[in-house]
Amino acid sequence: MLSTRIARMKIITVLLLFICPFIVLGQEVSDVVEMGASYENEVYYDLERGFVKKNARSDWDLALSSNTMSASVLINDGADVQLFLLSERAEDWSKVDTLGKMQMPLYNSDSTWEIGAFNKLSKGVFDYGWADYNKTSHDLVGKFIYAIVLRDKSVKKIFIEYMKAKGDVQLKIANLDGSEEQSFSFTKIDFKTNDYAFLSLNDGKFAALQPDRETWDLLFTKYMSEVSMGPTTAYYPVTGVKHANHVEVAQRDNIPTDNDDYSGASASSNITTIGSDWKNFNRGTFQYELVEDRTYFVKSKGNVWKLYFTSFEGSSTGKIGFNKKLVKSASIEEPNQIFTIYPNPSSGNIHIVSDLEQNRDLVLELFDLQGRLVWTAAHNAKTGFRDVQVDLPVPTGIYNLRVSSNLGVQNTRLIVE
Repeated sequence: MLSTRIARMKIITVLLLFICPFIVLGQEVSDVVEMGASYENEVYYDLERGFVKKNARSDWDLALSSNTMSASVLINDGADVQLFLLSERAEDWSKVDTLGKMQMPLYNSDSTWEIGAFNKLSKGVFDYGWADYNKTSHDLVGKFIYAIVLRDKSVKKIFIEYMKAKGDVQLKIANLDGSEEQSFSFTKIDFKTNDYAFLSLNDGKFAALQPDRETWDLLFTKYMSEVSMGPTTAYYPVTGVKHANHVEVAQRDNIPTDNDDYSGASASSNITTIGSDWKNFNRGTFQYELVEDRTYFVKSKGNVWKLYFTSFEGSSTGKIGFNKKLVKSASIEEPNQIFTIYPNPSSGNIHIVSDLEQNRDLVLELFDLQGRLVWTAAHNAKTGFRDVQVDLPVPTGIYNLRVSSNLGVQNTRLIVE
């Protein structure tokens, strides 16, 4: 019965691969994302389905996390929104001033979504920058007052009053002299399928500008990044790619873009692993040039995609060209298959791909068709997304590769030619 079900699963999987052309293993596909002139839009993209959603950059000023376990608050730094600390005392709201306090802007982290500009001054556990954690009520209680420079260059003071444990959020803004004070509030449950609720201070409305969290992988956007400026670093606006929380990316340099080998490159959860440095601006020609032989391997929902850029037209059109290729598909793995072996057939040089929650000791054994053990080795497989190269010192032929661990035994018929 089990073998019958497995056979049916294989047939269904194969049919799906033909019905859904976006999941064809090994097929390289070219695509273009259009951000518009001056990068006026930000574009959400799914590696399986392609384009998901486009928003005007001018649609929002703040983004507040809709996760009840998160205190993240972002600013739209790609649209020149800036944040400055005015006071560390909530009671100073009515008497705060800006004298000498608007020299060190705060920006979102470019490595994690969790640290927005409002979180930058965190001092440790139970301190989230703009708020402290109340151990009794489990609420986040605001403490810092900020000045915020909006897209139209107007300056307001802003105070996030609270994020309740039950999900209620409230903040207020006013002119620096206290006039035209307004309060805004929302409930996180109303945005439960999104990572953030986006607020435009022009109309005071919260919106789900971001697609549902499981429907996108990459965000093509403009943002502030800490870049090298000679011997120091400084924040500078860049155009590039951030990735979703469920995505990990491994970068490979100095290999041809037609090479699917991602061994030796560890996947990272840093949201700008792709980022913006896949291109350089040539000050002699005033043209952007792509970095040669730079490839990204993107792990999303069990699939692994190879991605490399093919064009960048700059601010005139905001068009970004790239090629993508599905090099590992979660949908066609055998039941209980923990490790992926490729290429097969091979010349005796294979790769073992794993994605483990903890380190595992492996025993690798190679048997010929007569069942004789012809080679064996021990290997410690590390946690996370890994690709390990293994050289098999055997002649051409058909073998059975057995990978044993405390997770079980996996057998793969391997052809060496």
